[in-house]
Amino acid sequence: MLLSVITFIGYPVLMHNTLNVFNGSAELSNEFEENFKRHVNQIDNKQYRFFFQPSLKVRENSSGMSNLIDLIIEYTEAKLKPKALDNYKRHIKLILLNLAKSVMHRQWCMIPLDSKVFGKGKYKNISYRSFKRAIDTMQQMKLINVVKGKKYSQQPLRTAIQPQSILSHEALIMYLESFDDEEPPYASLNNDEDGYTPSEADLKVLSQDESDMVIINDFLLTHSWAAKSKMTRKYSGKIGLSGRIYCAFQQLPQRRIKVRQNCLINGEEIVEVDIKSSHIRLAVAQLYSEKLERDFYKRVYAHTDVYESKAKQFCQYVFSCDSREAALSAFKSKASSEHDFTSLETYILGRFPRLPVYQGWSKKAMNTEGEVLKKVMLQGVVDNIVALPIHDAVAVQVRHKEWAEKTMKDCWNDVVGFDGCEVG
Repeated sequence: MLLSVITFIGYPVLMHNTLNVFNGSAELSNEFEENFKRHVNQIDNKQYRFFFQPSLKVRENSSGMSNLIDLIIEYTEAKLKPKALDNYKRHIKLILLNLAKSVMHRQWCMIPLDSKVFGKGKYKNISYRSFKRAIDTMQQMKLINVVKGKKYSQQPLRTAIQPQSILSHEALIMYLESFDDEEPPYASLNNDEDGYTPSEADLKVLSQDESDMVIINDFLLTHSWAAKSKMTRKYSGKIGLSGRIYCAFQQLPQRRIKVRQNCLINGEEIVEVDIKSSHIRLAVAQLYSEKLERDFYKRVYAHTDVYESKAKQFCQYVFSCDSREAALSAFKSKASSEHDFTSLETYILGRFPRLPVYQGWSKKAMNTEGEVLKKVMLQGVVDNIVALPIHDAVAVQVRHKEWAEKTMKDCWNDVVGFDGCEVG
């Protein structure tokens, strides 16, 4: 029986787009199968992990994964009565949705296996018995890789799971058709620094964010897009640091596997509008009251003979790292040389010597980006236009491209207080 299961999940099921959220190729499953194993052994990297999401739901008219669910039930040793069976099916579907997200985002899914976690909080509708039975069955079927967690101080035991295959084309589409009905708060402070206590002004900022995100999320309720989720603003360390707006959509693949570009908003094709050279543009505006040229990285290449992609990496690391040594190490890890790093450093810092490099300044820049995108999305509420956040960019319907370009510029200039924005 196991052989037939593996054969099934490896077979691409051709489907039409029933919910008008994705307009990509029917070869989607093949593309994921080819690229899936890339992050299997990177469980220790936070970039490749997410916590199990009990709030993931399937839309009423979603195509579903009934065949795969039936196979798992058939393999389950326990014989369940109708009511218990329906509940078990619900748990299997939820786990499969999270596994499909694991494939789509190429991440491990961190799950709780402490019985005390279930039946309350965000796990209030999840039964430990049904959840554990489904996980154990899938492991016995060799459908999932399971890496047992470790017990950390004041934290529950966390175990990581990842499917051994991509499940099926059907499962991937089902994730794109799903929505995350996460409950508030939608503005939060994560990993607060030791000794930091939010001031009254900080709490006022957080309260205003929460009100704004509620307005945005309420507006978005009636609209559709792939991997629909609530919009959340997250600070890191203290209020005023990081502060980007997050959603599941922005994490969809868009390089090796072109998923995000082929997604739809309300059944229409999309375009992404981004701030050009975002962080260095912001730094130059704030410190020099100067508008960075649109083709900045082309100019860097002309003076250094270092490719534009490496120049972008250089700017990323010198703004995000706390020391030159850390920035150089990160730069070299991308198959770049110290000679290129020094050439870029000499030219860029020679031109703008007051840039806030090697200070971890990017957290402040990300906070400004978050403020800009929040204003863009709020303006979208006023104008009845969906604008999905992608860090320093927004995705909109193609017919709203000009609106996005103008609104991004206006909001950036308003937040920064200087007419220095360029978009593309």
